[in-house]
Amino acid sequence: MAVTTVLSDTRPGGQHLDVKFGLIRKVYFNAAIGATGAITVTAAATTGGIAAARTSAGLYALTNLPTGGALRVLASGGSIINNDSSPDVAGGRVVTWSDISLTLGTANVIVTAGDDGDVSDSADGTTLSAFLELSCGS
Repeated sequence: MAVTTVLSDTRPGGQHLDVKFGLIRKVYFNAAIGATGAITVTAAATTGGIAAARTSAGLYALTNLPTGGALRVLASGGSIINNDSSPDVAGGRVVTWSDISLTLGTANVIVTAGDDGDVSDSADGTTLSAFLELSCGS
């Protein structure tokens, strides 16, 4: 078994302060997708007071993302968690972040169909789960 490298540049609470990236902060977003693509943010599984609104089919505008000290996006990701007991290719979705502004605290999340790439709403009862990793500090 490989030995884990112990880094001396740490801070209380276990967050690592890498010299290259500074403090790395993870921002989580979770929401239920309803009929006609309506979105309801799940506050207990979402960072801070992030809000979301559906702007068109498969496109959601997020506001109130944390801005304090965020310098750049290091990673992003997301998924649609289906409630379907018989999944198929047509039900698959790809989640993409777009137009992220760390100054304004805004971003867009685009949901596209996995089989043909069309921007489309997910089925009623699915969950949108997404995250950003931000480099913060000096």
